[in-house]
Amino acid sequence: MNDSSDDPVKGEKRAPGPKSREKRDRNSPPDDAFDIWLDRSLRKMFEDAEKEPIPPDLLALIKRHQEKD
Repeated sequence: MNDSSDDPVKGEKRAPGPKSREKRDRNSPPDDAFDIWLDRSLRKMFEDAEKEPIPPDLLALIKRHQEKD
């Protein structure tokens, strides 16, 4: 079985690269073209949902949870 840093094609170890998306702080700004494209695409896809009001049932559930704490 290959190590996660193995090159599956050549079976050779690859040099460590820049921080992976999983390890980078979620609050840090996107630093490459893919992250920028993904951020813009998701915002465009879900901008209508973001503008919708929160359903009253969900608000009541959140309020009950906050009162427990």
